[in-house]
Amino acid sequence: MRPEYNTMRSPRPRSRPRRLSRSAKRRGYRSIRVPAGLAARLLGWIAALWSGVCHAQSDEPLYAEAMARASAADRRGDLLAETHELAGLLGRYPQDFDLTLRLGFAYFRAGMFTHSEDAYRKALAQNGDPAEASLGLGWALQRQGRCAESSAAFRVVLGRRPADAGARDGLRLCAPPRPQSIRLTVGATLGGQASNQVGQGTQISANGAARLDVLFRERLLLGALYRYRGELPAISITFGSPFAGQHEVYLHAGYGVPFVGATLHYAVVRDQGGLSTTSNHIGMGARISPLGHIFLDLAASFYSDATVFRVGPSWWVPLRFGLSLQPGLALQVAQGQVYFNYAFVAAFSRGRFSLWAGGKYGEEFRPAYLDATIIYNLSDKVLAGALGGASIKLGKWGGPGKPGKSLLSLYYTYDCLRPSDGTADTNLHALTIGISRDF
Repeated sequence: MRPEYNTMRSPRPRSRPRRLSRSAKRRGYRSIRVPAGLAARLLGWIAALWSGVCHAQSDEPLYAEAMARASAADRRGDLLAETHELAGLLGRYPQDFDLTLRLGFAYFRAGMFTHSEDAYRKALAQNGDPAEASLGLGWALQRQGRCAESSAAFRVVLGRRPADAGARDGLRLCAPPRPQSIRLTVGATLGGQASNQVGQGTQISANGAARLDVLFRERLLLGALYRYRGELPAISITFGSPFAGQHEVYLHAGYGVPFVGATLHYAVVRDQGGLSTTSNHIGMGARISPLGHIFLDLAASFYSDATVFRVGPSWWVPLRFGLSLQPGLALQVAQGQVYFNYAFVAAFSRGRFSLWAGGKYGEEFRPAYLDATIIYNLSDKVLAGALGGASIKLGKWGGPGKPGKSLLSLYYTYDCLRPSDGTADTNLHALTIGISRDF
């Protein structure tokens, strides 16, 4: 298990939003809760704008009529109509600083944060108070999750007005939370396997696992997992030697910071009636993160009849829109032979949901994926495989800043196996469902 470093949390807006008109709702616009400090300041200059104090142009009938229509749209909650009126008016008065600020605020309340950002950046280029424009720009960027940029904008405001409540609130929301002293993760999985060989029938087995991880200060990780695999004789047609049951224990300890990390692994597998009575496995996983994450997995497996060494580098590359790719390869040395394997995984993650799919190709001899707590304790060689899965975060418990979450996951794997006796290839399918919760 590699520690993740998620130091962002969604802010909780404070003020009540206006209701949108039906026409605005049909177009997909939504009202946004506006931070109290920002709302008070912007409403102040809106009132000044309407009273004619800030604009020489307000005496013109066209300007006054357009502002009246915008204010009427604002009173009935039609934010789309308000932004249209203000944008059209700004086209006639492109250097009107207060009008540009009001348009940026209207876009912000409508949830059009990129448009709001554009308006506030335009206001910064005009002859006006840069603190006002920077305040609006900071909140527009913060709502887009661009906290580094929004923090810089809020600091511009505080440099001119050190007591500004809106800028202080924005900086507080963008600041990473203090790491929790100890975080516990408890998980359990339940799964099944079905293997079939032409002319030999099908064997079905089930497995269950329990896991506990302890994370100290978001850096030091200690964890353990126990799994039991057993055959279901009532519904299976066995081939080869019977599968009496298998006990697996995995231990890991790791330390990580955002740019580098390492994890040590140990596993012991006791097969009560199969290939090797007891096998021991040790390994290490390392990560550096210059561009995405570059991983290096090392493993050594000690069986009664063979010793297997494995080296597996991979590179996780983030793309846009929540997509990522992870190509990798592996080299094994066992019984005087060298085996090569290539793998590729594509993933999508957005909000609560994650999906992934991938495959591998190339011979493997009893591979040990210690980071994924998977050991192929088989006499057959693995020729190729595929995988897929999905996960969803079920919810959050506790107050703000507490990481209590539950995660529901579903995994599927397929492996094509070649028996050592030269008989027909075997297809191995596995399906696992798991749930975990952080405390």
